[in-house]
Amino acid sequence: MEIREAIRTNGTVREFTGEPVDDATIISILDDARFAPSGGNRQPWRVAVVGDTMLRRELAMLMQPVWDEYLETASIGGNPFNVVDYVKPDDITPNKANTLLEHIESIPVVLAVAADLSTMGKRLMLVTTEEGDKQ
Repeated sequence: MEIREAIRTNGTVREFTGEPVDDATIISILDDARFAPSGGNRQPWRVAVVGDTMLRRELAMLMQPVWDEYLETASIGGNPFNVVDYVKPDDITPNKANTLLEHIESIPVVLAVAADLSTMGKRLMLVTTEEGDKQ
C-alpha cells in the first residue's frame, strides 16, 4: 500500500486481536515516527510504552471523563475540543461506553504520548493586532 493511500484510508481502530507485538516491532515503528515532520524539526513529544496492567487501568480511568465530554459535545452538534469555537457542555453524563477503555489491559500495545505544548503554542498561535499586524 502506498503511503498516501494508507493516510487517506486508514480508519480508527478500537478493537484488537490478542496477538502480541514484539519489542523490535514497537521500536522500529517509533523509530520511523521520529522522522515525522514537526515545526523546526524539534519533535516536542515523548512516547512511553505502557505495559503494566494496573497503570493501563489508571490511564483508562483518567481518559473516561475526556471520552464522556467528547461524546457529549458531539451529541449536541459541537466539534469536540476544537481550538476555534469550542464550548464545553453544561451537563456531561459520566461513564459512556468505550470498548477501548473497558479492555485496555488486553490491548497488545498501549502508548502514552505527551507533547510539550509550551514550545508548540508559540508556533501555533498567530496574534493579529487591531491594525492587522501579525505578531
